[in-house]
Amino acid sequence: MQHSPHAMRLKRAVRTAYLRFGRRYVSRDLEVSLGPIDMTPEIRDQIVGTRNDALPVELIREYTNSTHGVPANLADLKVLLPRYLEIMAEDIAVDFAESGTELKRFGDALRSNSRFFTNEERAVLDDWASAMLEHFAMVDAKTMSIADPFYLFQALVLGGWSVPTLARSIESAFGAATTGPSAMRRFSGKVTENLFHHHGKVGVNWPAMRHSSHEAKTQAADWLNSLCNSPKMVAIAEANGEGSGPVKEFVLLSGRFSAELFPS
Repeated sequence: MQHSPHAMRLKRAVRTAYLRFGRRYVSRDLEVSLGPIDMTPEIRDQIVGTRNDALPVELIREYTNSTHGVPANLADLKVLLPRYLEIMAEDIAVDFAESGTELKRFGDALRSNSRFFTNEERAVLDDWASAMLEHFAMVDAKTMSIADPFYLFQALVLGGWSVPTLARSIESAFGAATTGPSAMRRFSGKVTENLFHHHGKVGVNWPAMRHSSHEAKTQAADWLNSLCNSPKMVAIAEANGEGSGPVKEFVLLSGRFSAELFPS
């Protein structure tokens, strides 16, 4: 894991997730989709026979890409979840496709059962998400980083995290004295590089958000409109310093983000 002031916090968040959800095995009747172009019985047996904290990345990816929906036994999802969080904390993809949908099954479970997570479990997950966003906002991740805050935001929204919770963490990273300005430049640059334009309005090309609710898209658009006007963002745009171009472009988008132009 790369160094940042939040690196140890992120490691603690992963350990806490294992403490909360346990180091254990999925059920013997683990629900997956078996078939020639899906998961083989042998791979399923490997997942069933391996404790969650020892599951190789390849097996987690196989589970992610199984075409079954939300399993009837939701307990299995909670067994697998801390391993997902651990792998993602190392900036390693848990999905062959890397399309922002890696946590969709967990989000779908929450959307179908609002009591899927207890308040204590939700607090653990929110702390991990906050640590992820603040840590990776401060480090130079690889070009196609799955943990880059721009990419991670859509994955976490689809995974069941609320937009306001994620927005607070990203803005906290932006407020860091030494790394905040560069984090803002990177994020605003990613946004301006991934825009849809239509009749003066804009949307962000977050592919995973085509599966998100209209409420989540509206919250994301409202947040971006607010972020454009934040004093720190405006100050960077007006300073005309190195790399301020994307920030200037981002600030000019204030009031133009619309949920209707997000992927659907």
